[in-house]
Amino acid sequence: GAHLALTLTIISFFMFFEMFRNSDASEHAFLGTLFITLGSLFAKPLIFVIPLCWLGFVQFKSFSLRTFLASVFGMLLPWIFYFAISYYFHPDWLWINKLLHGFNIEFTISQRPLNEIIYLAAMILLVFVALGGLYPNMHNDSIQTRAKLVFLSYILFGVFALSMIFSHSYFTFTPFLAMAISLLMSHPLTLRQGNFYSIIFIIFVVVNLAFVVSNLINLPI
Repeated sequence: GAHLALTLTIISFFMFFEMFRNSDASEHAFLGTLFITLGSLFAKPLIFVIPLCWLGFVQFKSFSLRTFLASVFGMLLPWIFYFAISYYFHPDWLWINKLLHGFNIEFTISQRPLNEIIYLAAMILLVFVALGGLYPNMHNDSIQTRAKLVFLSYILFGVFALSMIFSHSYFTFTPFLAMAISLLMSHPLTLRQGNFYSIIFIIFVVVNLAFVVSNLINLPI
């Protein structure tokens, strides 16, 4: 379900990226939001990413009443069908408890294994270091590329916050974090010359390998 939701979200990003400086892109706004909302049926808190997409419309200079309303309708349509079908097959409303369970708020990161906490802290540090090399040089990129990078930054920090707040969706949002991190870190790592980014890349690889090894060591015999 997580990977299906991620696939639908990536498709929606392609829709949104075509909205640059197009205030009449209501079709793209509708379909992009529709795909994300369909993904939220598998990862319920994903619905909270949609306001970040509206900020992305502003970055793409395509925000208008038409695109906003198209996005709202794209958000409502799948959930209208979800409620209608669920009520048709289960008129006792017991299914609503399962739905609400997906929105339970718990901050349980401290209960994760120590190696996972260390890995998470190392990845956060690497992301901030990489982004520190990304934004000062953004004036060298095109306006459209800058808008996309800012939008992906919204998604990265938004999804990270959701994974921390909704503990039941912690593993569900892991592929989303991997997608956002890889897209943002690949930009400075591939375009900026110098030993600094080579070292960052090597550290990134070593941290990931160390995390895999630590998980293998902790496996029960």
